[in-house]
Amino acid sequence: MRVLITLDSNVYHEINGLVISVLNLRQALEARGHEVLILDLSSTRRPEEDGKVISMPSISIEKLYPKMRLRLPPIGRRQLDLVLNWKPDLVHSQNETSTFPSAKKIAKKLDIPLIQTHHTSWKDYMCYVNPSKKIGNWIVKMVLRNCISSHCTLAVAPS
Repeated sequence: MRVLITLDSNVYHEINGLVISVLNLRQALEARGHEVLILDLSSTRRPEEDGKVISMPSISIEKLYPKMRLRLPPIGRRQLDLVLNWKPDLVHSQNETSTFPSAKKIAKKLDIPLIQTHHTSWKDYMCYVNPSKKIGNWIVKMVLRNCISSHCTLAVAPS
């Protein structure tokens, strides 16, 4: 099986819980004979690729949160063609933000399952973008409902 994993960090330039989880997942899948391609965010505004990882250009939004990057708009034409030609059997998204629209687009174009792993308790981070706890909780609820309920075949929430 070919598995595309998407995430909003860079597996070569960041060390965090998400990157470690993704690298462990890749290692476990490959040990079982599966092929894995990672689609992540470049640590610069330039795309990068090496056959195992495709990094989309991104911009820093560290003023909002340390080491955070953002990808707008979704996947570029070249990266999209590389992924589509690779022909994954499923897409496993690790974030609901920057790379999720790309994961959704790829899964829809190829008519394959989209799995979402929910790593982040977004309610704990809303204070960085919205001082109202009530409005922040409502935003999180609506975004997650739109992401997971409307587009995903399966959702995973590790504890």
